[in-house]
Parts: sequence; structure tokens; C-alpha cells
Amino acid sequence: MGTGIVSLLLHALPFPAHASTLHTLSVIIFVLNIFLFALIFTISALRYILYPATWGLMIRHPVQSLFLGTVPMGFATIVNMFVLVCVPWWGGASVNVAWAMWWVDVAASVACCVGLPFMMFVSLPYLYLEYKSCEKVAHTV
Repeated sequence: MGTGIVSLLLHALPFPAHASTLHTLSVIIFVLNIFLFALIFTISALRYILYPATWGLMIRHPVQSLFLGTVPMGFATIVNMFVLVCVPWWGGASVNVAWAMWWVDVAASVACCVGLPFMMFVSLPYLYLEYKSCEKVAHTV
């Protein structure tokens, strides 16, 4: 996510005297962002493919499961930079590719936004009880 934001910021900086340098740097960091995202996503996917029991443990964990939201967030920076850099350079079908990437990101974001809280409410009912007991203690103090 951080490298994606840096590439977007460098692309958007309003310094006309250094526009070509900033653009080149933003493209270099964009390529680095794609590489890092693909590498980390592949490593994570391999972890859950090679050790399937890990997925169930992670998805039910109250903290680790929240990190799934970083995937669509990091991918959103790639989609934005793709629209800003690749679509003007390549034109043609790259607009459709960007549109498809955006919809994939939307689907992943909605799945994280709706699915993770649902999984927490269904698989972790004791968290509600702990919250209620903390609330009772707070009212008695």
C-alpha cells in the first residue's frame, strides 16, 4: 500500500519544472509496487494452498483476519496508477482491463467489508459477551 501511495503522490505532484523526473520516478515505484504486491500475494496464496488448515485458523482469528482488507486496498493503488499511466500510454483495450481490475477490487473490498464482520459475529460470539461484561464493569465504576 505504501509504495502505491508514493507512486500516486509522485505522479500528482504539481511541479512542472520536474514533471518528467517525477513521472519517471512514479512509474519506477509503480513497477516496484506491482512486483511487491504480486510477490507477497503469491507467497500468501501458497501459504493457504500448501497449508489449508491455516486459512480456517486465520479467518476465525479476531485480529489476523482483519489484515485481509489490505489486499483490496493495495490493489486499489495498482488500479489507480494503471488508469493514470498505462491507459494513456497503451489506450485501446487497456481501458477494459482497468475496468475489470476495478470491479475485481470492488468485489474483494465488499467481500472484506461484509464477509469479515459476518464471520466474526458468527464464529466469535464470545466477543459480544466479553464486550457486555466490560460494559457492566464500566457502569459500576
